[in-house]
Amino acid sequence: MKPLYSAEEMRALDKRAIEEARIPGLVLMENAGLKTFQIILEKTGGAAGMPVSVLCGKGNNGGDGFVVARHLQNHGAQVRVHLFAPIDAVSGDARAMLDAWMGMGGDLVDDVGDEQSMKDLAEDLADSEIVIDALLGTGLESEVRGAMADAIEMMNDTPGMIFALDIPSGISADTGHVMGTAVQADITCTYGGMKPGHWIEPGRAHCGEMFEIEISLPFEMLDAHQGSTYLLTPEDVWPGLFHRLPDAHKGNFGHLLAIAGSHGKSGAGVLASRAAHRIGAGLVTLAIPRGLESVVAPQSVETMTELLTENDEGGYGKGAGARLLEAASSCTAVLIGPGIPTDAASGEAVLELMKKCELPLVIDADGLNLLAKNSISPGKLASEQIVVTPHPGEMSRLSGFTTQEVQADRVGV
Repeated sequence: MKPLYSAEEMRALDKRAIEEARIPGLVLMENAGLKTFQIILEKTGGAAGMPVSVLCGKGNNGGDGFVVARHLQNHGAQVRVHLFAPIDAVSGDARAMLDAWMGMGGDLVDDVGDEQSMKDLAEDLADSEIVIDALLGTGLESEVRGAMADAIEMMNDTPGMIFALDIPSGISADTGHVMGTAVQADITCTYGGMKPGHWIEPGRAHCGEMFEIEISLPFEMLDAHQGSTYLLTPEDVWPGLFHRLPDAHKGNFGHLLAIAGSHGKSGAGVLASRAAHRIGAGLVTLAIPRGLESVVAPQSVETMTELLTENDEGGYGKGAGARLLEAASSCTAVLIGPGIPTDAASGEAVLELMKKCELPLVIDADGLNLLAKNSISPGKLASEQIVVTPHPGEMSRLSGFTTQEVQADRVGV
């Protein structure tokens, strides 16, 4: 799995690289800008003669922008930098890169924000084939307002290709939330490591194509990172699922008990069992009320069924909990929840299984609602390997946060 770094974690890694590994911050900044420039050349086919607008803030994200501007101009592009601060407000490594830009005679408009400078910016953006967003980066903590917000809206209307440095300005690196307004980038080049905001919507939709750039942070420091947020990629999953030896058989690839489907929601059971087969489960048994057999069996002929007695409400009848535990005893994993009956007796049967079953569990949908209704944390169940798959409403019921709070910080909650 791929680690995702919060803004604070990435700042700490940068600081360690500078203070402990003694890698100058200027080296990190130069690497970021140079490798971004190389991607720009790759994506545009060469920058010679192209009009380019680079929008910079006063911080290190702006410093990265000055580096990109310098390399683009060196290769024949017609570059103008628009700095949203007075020159004297830029300090540290960013100031060194600004001085290098001015030292090579780079075109600079500073203290952008008044009516005339914003008008000039709009004209430049309209003519630019390449636009570099180096306004805010990952340090954003409040909504974008004023001239920067107006500039972001202008960028989004430009016909040029937009390259965002580290993360599109206006996107929270930690939550993916749009902080007032945000750049809609065509390409995002992120430095050192991906952030949650690159992958959580709506941030993901604002990033366009993404490139992760290695800027010389020591791999040992990156590998030692013990964060709480990781990205599960196809490379983590597919090789193990689909590697099959010539003499392998279905018994080598696990047996799933799927507790899914009920009257009116039989399709949930069918789809869940089909999905299990599709990803490579050797055997799948679908536990359903007995009356659904004639509906479900023809739609998933490769799936075995565990038929449970029905009560007067169409849910699980007497002894269903024990029957589910017995069925689970011959399986290697259990799926609980999609479309299961929601009456009290059925809930008791499913809870009995969840409290006693030590197999790996995937809990979804009404399985999660059942836990929330009974104030049971997944961590209190017998299994030590549990995957929960809540949508925002289910996460709200599980966590006690409102749906709006969940959506605002899907990692933090």
